[in-house]
Amino acid sequence: MLRKISMATILVGFTLSNFAEARSLTLEERAAVYESYAWEAKASYDLAAQKMNAAYQANSSDFFVNLRMGWLFSLAKKYKNSVDHYEAAAKIAPLSIDPWLGLSLLYLNLGETDRSLSASEQLLTRDPANYYGLLRTNMALIKSKRYSEALSRVDQALKVYPVDPTFLEQKGFLLVSIGKAEEAREPLSLLLLISPQNAYAKSILKN
Repeated sequence: MLRKISMATILVGFTLSNFAEARSLTLEERAAVYESYAWEAKASYDLAAQKMNAAYQANSSDFFVNLRMGWLFSLAKKYKNSVDHYEAAAKIAPLSIDPWLGLSLLYLNLGETDRSLSASEQLLTRDPANYYGLLRTNMALIKSKRYSEALSRVDQALKVYPVDPTFLEQKGFLLVSIGKAEEAREPLSLLLLISPQNAYAKSILKN
């Protein structure tokens, strides 16, 4: 029912203010950053991280540099390094949400649901209506089979995003999972209006 989210979704919400942190980089270091994008585009994540490391060595307290290192190490499947850099970025800019976007998704994809929940809560503390914070909280609870708790959180998410297809699908799934299939028909019927080809809604409503 639930689809694994690409780690590229972390880039959503990455604002220009974050990039302002990188203004102190030298021309040579900025060139290394640009080269890291070229290697990333070729899926050569280790080489991309090596290029970024040239900027990191002289800018270890830079928010953007740590955030990008966290991103590249996650792609390279060097997860401890990724976590270290995301956490460093979070300390550098305590009110920022981007490191928590990275950590919540990283832990979710690794199946570490408790840590994903913790990171998602940190994200929501800073931005209570953040879509990805709400989404990953729900997904972590569902993966942990904490269905009643998840249903409560999905209802909260639907107050902010009333016609979001994923939240409607989650609500239908949760109601079915706790034995309330009849109640699931309402959110799933709405889901079909929004997303007529939704396979899950069709499979439940045909019964």
